[in-house]
Amino acid sequence: MRELVTNTVPAPGAAATTNAPIRDIRDIVEIPDPWRHAPLQATALLVTAVAVVGFWLWWRRRNAPALPAVPENPADIARRRLDAARSIASDPRRFGNEVSAALREYLEARFGLHAPEQTTEEFINDLRARPLLDERHQASLAGFLEQCDLLKFAGARPGPGIAELLLESGRRVVDETDPAAAVAVVAAVAPAEQEATR
Repeated sequence: MRELVTNTVPAPGAAATTNAPIRDIRDIVEIPDPWRHAPLQATALLVTAVAVVGFWLWWRRRNAPALPAVPENPADIARRRLDAARSIASDPRRFGNEVSAALREYLEARFGLHAPEQTTEEFINDLRARPLLDERHQASLAGFLEQCDLLKFAGARPGPGIAELLLESGRRVVDETDPAAAVAVVAAVAPAEQEATR
């Protein structure tokens, strides 16, 4: 039979001698609860997220291109200019220029006519060639512009009340050709018609 010879190897961490005293058990080690700080951490995370999103929205709004302004209704501009012309009625040339320009620029914006660059005669002929305005408006407009030309170029002095009649004539053309005013009239008439049929 054969005999096996081996060396004894001490266990790792074991004392080199086998006569070492055994140490006593230490106190209980408390393992911390991993969830005890969770509410505080969640709150901190939420506050940080709100701050980041708030900063991002502020930055985006600050650097966003400005929205284009809604263009003002040309009829409202013309009405305002006609009303403002009352203050210069004592100066016939300025008055004639202002009320004529107010109506011509309105018609250009509303119908695409190149009224400010044309003479009154060219403008009236252009209107007759295009059926943009009905004959009643064309006649009213022609009379209005001819009166303005008398003030601007002939140096005519309007008699009492003539300036007011001219302003009313211009305002009537604006009011009768303004689609927004037509919608407002229809909206106001419709409830009255419904009341009448009840």
